[in-house]
Amino acid sequence: MDEQAYPQLSPDLMLSIARERLARQLSFLDSLDTKLGTLFAASSGLLGILAAILALRPSEAGTGGWLALGFAGIAFATVACHAVRHLDPRPFNIGVDVDRLWEDHFRQEDHLLRWKTATDYLCYFDENRPKYLAKVKAVRWAVWAVTAESAALVAGLALVAVAA
Repeated sequence: MDEQAYPQLSPDLMLSIARERLARQLSFLDSLDTKLGTLFAASSGLLGILAAILALRPSEAGTGGWLALGFAGIAFATVACHAVRHLDPRPFNIGVDVDRLWEDHFRQEDHLLRWKTATDYLCYFDENRPKYLAKVKAVRWAVWAVTAESAALVAGLALVAVAA
């Protein structure tokens, strides 16, 4: 944007809002990473518990127990796929390029510099949005998969308990 595109009003309000908006988005991304990691750990534990029970009592498990283990394995694979895909480091736009800001600081008015910085924050938020929404979708899938895996564990335990 050129200097004519920015209003003569103070950019402070927009700068503050845009900075806070990006910071909140990045905080939500951290939260989603934590949730996805926790779901992955829980899923691994659930599968391990069911596998251990079936290994200790294979004769009581019957076909249903092994089907429950297979179903839990598919659910775990779903969680693992989403976790691996969305927990890898991705280049998110996290803020202003300080080197560019330093250079511009000596060539442009403070008023214009603050408007450009606010615009950068708004653009970074928009550029991060598709990655953020993909992470939200991955967490939703993982929640449903862990729920299904929990049901498979309960079914497997019930089958072994009834047979014992």
